[in-house]
Amino acid sequence: SVYTYLGVIGSGSGMALVTCAIQLITPLLLLYNNMLQSDGDPTTRFYVNTDTAMPLEGRFFPSTDWERFCNKGGRIEGKILIVCVLLIYLLSVVPDSLISFFRVSGGAPQTYSKINSLRLLVWEQANDTVFQQVGYKVDRYMNTGYICILYCIMLFCLLNTPNVLDIILNALAINYIHRIDENLADADWWDQGNRFIRAGTLELVLQGVLRLRVMENPAKFCAEYDI
Repeated sequence: SVYTYLGVIGSGSGMALVTCAIQLITPLLLLYNNMLQSDGDPTTRFYVNTDTAMPLEGRFFPSTDWERFCNKGGRIEGKILIVCVLLIYLLSVVPDSLISFFRVSGGAPQTYSKINSLRLLVWEQANDTVFQQVGYKVDRYMNTGYICILYCIMLFCLLNTPNVLDIILNALAINYIHRIDENLADADWWDQGNRFIRAGTLELVLQGVLRLRVMENPAKFCAEYDI
């Protein structure tokens, strides 16, 4: 992803910042929109004052009227579609998320996982630059905790979306938001032939072996090698 490039090479912070902003702001806007939905229909699951666009009695949470939710909470087509979407995520997203956690930990055989393992070594030695440190941490968080939070927001939005078309659009939007950083990094104009990531990986090897922070300071060099 673009965060991996920032963590390995230490450059591309502008694109990483824009991508991170999109991935954080868009789900929050979807969540906020779903929490404030109200069209005056008595079957609406949220009580909202349409004049002030604020929930009545200060409530931002769904109604606990389960009788209305089960029997009058939307069309049967929408409920069936929600069940189908949940099954798809159960069979595909959950295993993919578990594999993503394993890759981020550095124990998988994929190239990305090997780079993460090398990246962790350089992090522990404190031989990386500030931008590399930021990119490394953002890459880890966006591929672990962020995914869990994102799909929790998605489930909340889907279960409170009465329109069948909105269910499909919200599911597609969340899936696209999840992978936008990877889609950008896979684009032909980003790094054709993976030249930059290969050069960055070689630089990581040098950073891990040469101890550049020690070599650039005479006092640290003498203390490290007892000279």
